[in-house]
Amino acid sequence: MGLTKYLQESFRLLKLVHSSDKTKIFLVEEIATCQKFLLKVINRTGLLYSQIAKIKNATLPKIYHVAESDSATYVVEEYLQGMDLQEYLDLRGKLNEQITCRLAIEVCDCLQELHKWHIIHRDIKPSNLFLTNAGKVKLIDFDAARLEKPGKFADTRFIGTPGFAAPEQYGFHQTDERTDIYSLGLTLKLLLGYENYHGFLSPVLAKCTEFDPNKRFDSARSLKRAIIRRRRFHKWKNLVACACLGVISLGSYFLFPSVAQKLSSSDFIEIPTMQEKVAPAETKSQNNTTLPEKTSVKSPTKPIETFVAEELIVPVITNESTYEPPHYKTPVLQEPPTKSVTTSAREIDFSAADSSDFQERGIPRAVLEDQMSDEKIDTYHKRMELNSRQKNFATSLPNNMSQEEKNVAIMEFRRRTKESLNLK
Repeated sequence: MGLTKYLQESFRLLKLVHSSDKTKIFLVEEIATCQKFLLKVINRTGLLYSQIAKIKNATLPKIYHVAESDSATYVVEEYLQGMDLQEYLDLRGKLNEQITCRLAIEVCDCLQELHKWHIIHRDIKPSNLFLTNAGKVKLIDFDAARLEKPGKFADTRFIGTPGFAAPEQYGFHQTDERTDIYSLGLTLKLLLGYENYHGFLSPVLAKCTEFDPNKRFDSARSLKRAIIRRRRFHKWKNLVACACLGVISLGSYFLFPSVAQKLSSSDFIEIPTMQEKVAPAETKSQNNTTLPEKTSVKSPTKPIETFVAEELIVPVITNESTYEPPHYKTPVLQEPPTKSVTTSAREIDFSAADSSDFQERGIPRAVLEDQMSDEKIDTYHKRMELNSRQKNFATSLPNNMSQEEKNVAIMEFRRRTKESLNLK
């Protein structure tokens, strides 16, 4: 392989990392320190690695040793751990705008330093941008780099990667700083999805990839400023949009409070409440009924056992001998109410009716006994007894029982009591 004496005595070859017609890259280990490096053997001479080794920049790999033979160049440089951006694209797809902006700014810093030394990279592409495990990007592979030579019309050698090379690399003009800007613009387009990308960096990338070099950014510093401005503008635009939405929402709350309250109410999203037992106003207006509304309202301070016995299971007539129908008020209607036809006791199907049915109709017990047969009266009294026992049982349940356990116990007690009273 024609290694120099220093390389043969100082390094030990570990494995071949990459091989092509022009370059071979080996992973080597320094014998004295056991530190790993990359050894590049390039089948060319007159490269710029000696000048690049003098540049100290975080986005450039460190170059420790450069040597030349008659036909090859030997470079010992920093061993980077991670993957290049082409491998990243193949594995995970395109990058988002924020990450791409950060990487582009780092590459611009690198190019700005290179261009100070009049070095043109001429081969910027995703595979030559290495993403380290620490999340930093480094510009690698300077085999195609050349020094800018003012006064010449075109380069003497056409070197570059098709698809990323600028038009002047094919002989239209001499390559300069704007050549790297063109290649970087195409690389950023590819990282963002190429033709499918239409984000806030689109105007910047369009200017980077102009065919005429005079229409591109004139330096990496100008490109970096444009990227930062576009990113700040995009952030402020999003903040302003969010602020406008907030102002509109707040203004609508004060200008249209009834709408805002309706949107925030439980009725609007149709969430039923535990205490609401009256149908909504819309339903009341549709039901053309003449039944009056009760004026009495039950106290919400009743014990929970009484509430279970009276409300959830069955209403109970507490005092049979002194029971009187509740007072009613006639509802006020917009139209004259139609004459209601009261239902007599003989028209009621007493076989299926419970004592709660009689109570809801407001029929006194004396009227019921006059209109019912002995068998019906006996059934009626048994139901009254059932309700009385059920109420007493409900009030005797311990307070540490859950509501569900109380309901189950009351229903089981009612079933057994009906069997003992021979009630169907």
